[in-house]
Amino acid sequence: MKIRVPATSANLGPGFDTLGLALNLYNEYEFIKSDESKIIENDEVSLAVDNLIYKSFCKTFEKFNKKIIPVTIKVNSNIPRSRGLGSSSSCIVGGIVGAYLILNRTLDRDEILQIASEIEGHPDNVCPAIFGNITVTVNENGENIKNIIKPKNNYKFLAFIPDFLLNTSDARKVLPKNYSKEDAVFNISRTALLISSLILGDDENLKISLEDKIHQDYRGKLIPDFDKIFEFLNANSLGCYLSGAGPTIMAISNCDDDLIKNFYEFSKELRVKWEVLELKINTVGFEILD
Repeated sequence: MKIRVPATSANLGPGFDTLGLALNLYNEYEFIKSDESKIIENDEVSLAVDNLIYKSFCKTFEKFNKKIIPVTIKVNSNIPRSRGLGSSSSCIVGGIVGAYLILNRTLDRDEILQIASEIEGHPDNVCPAIFGNITVTVNENGENIKNIIKPKNNYKFLAFIPDFLLNTSDARKVLPKNYSKEDAVFNISRTALLISSLILGDDENLKISLEDKIHQDYRGKLIPDFDKIFEFLNANSLGCYLSGAGPTIMAISNCDDDLIKNFYEFSKELRVKWEVLELKINTVGFEILD
């Protein structure tokens, strides 16, 4: 039983803990019934007990009051960890879906979203990992309400990934406890503009609509040359934003251009090494491969 779960990119600038999109970069998880539970990744065997995939697998069994069945979980990991590309969300969704398959339970994606959100704590990454595309998710009295957005235009999402890690917990610690009314209105207006621009294909307004005053400037202080990179990418693309909690920075483009080549030349001036991945939106969410 093999499952493929996409990488995700959350927030999209102003949509803090609300917006997310799925990308054509994947982790694969294979679940095999066995005598004892273990994880096999890159030919290395480890105990399953502290693994997020296995924890999510067990949480699902507990949710349905079922006795946990031991499994060997084989992992083919391609999503960079602690880089703001939804690696943990992929693990959570993979573990839940694996449990559904072992239990021979019908794959109810809304039900899976509910379990995944309870484990993750917020739905912005797990929702697109489950449904694909761009998602808007709101939690209303413990229930997740979602809309799925399919942009009018075909975009490239260029992920600029530095060679250092940034844990989400550390990135949340730098955020203020309170915001001004002006900052709240700033983000609300740009979130509305972003969603309408994506639906209408209004590329001219993307750059403005990706602006944020809730998290990016605060988290940017944890990323060397953040302002310099943002300035470069905004000048050479349709717009850019901090992917999730970072440190990956995402630029949006709608055509073949020299942005990647020019960035590598520009990056010679930067303090850390950066890698660039050229990605597109995944439109299906998780898939069962066999």
